Amino acid sequence: GCSGRIPEGNGRFQTTAGRPGPDGISGLCRKDMVTGDFCFSSVSETKAGTADKPDAWDIISQMTIGWNLGNSLDSVYWNDHPTPQQSATAWNNPEPNRELFQTVKNLGFNTVRIPVTWYQHMEYNSATDHYDIDEDWMTYVKNTVNYAYDLEMFVIINVHHENWINVDYFNDTNLQRAKKILKDVWEQISAEFADYDYHLIFE
Repeated sequence: GCSGRIPEGNGRFQTTAGRPGPDGISGLCRKDMVTGDFCFSSVSETKAGTADKPDAWDIISQMTIGWNLGNSLDSVYWNDHPTPQQSATAWNNPEPNRELFQTVKNLGFNTVRIPVTWYQHMEYNSATDHYDIDEDWMTYVKNTVNYAYDLEMFVIINVHHENWINVDYFNDTNLQRAKKILKDVWEQISAEFADYDYHLIFE
């Protein structure tokens, strides 16, 4: 079951730490307070946390206070296929850099959330039936993550202001397309960060 509420700002979603079930899988539960839908994100597949493979409760206990890098990598440019620099500064923030995250850590934060918008930086490849993320954007996201990760901070990344999610309503067609993009995007993100440890968290 899910317990131990972690409040979120807009009040719609309730995120809770999921206790390990009989199969030993720990993770985070997320409930949409409007639709009542639940989803579960696996954090660990071990029955008990270890030093190199902590379970969800171990990870949460190590996370103290967090800081959100908003209006940066999640910004939406006024046309598609902007450069990474154009995206990151589209909403009038400077580009993130190592000094920024060092300052955040020096102020006592050990967790940062980096919202990321992907749709302006990918193309559908009809030959492979796959949505491909631009290499330049993936590299930019990874470099930004590394600024915090290299400081041994916890880093949370996600998919944010996506036009394939922000629709008036879902029907059979756009729902299947959204599922396809979601799968393709997270497969690429997972592959890119496959060597990172539990300090990197996918939201």
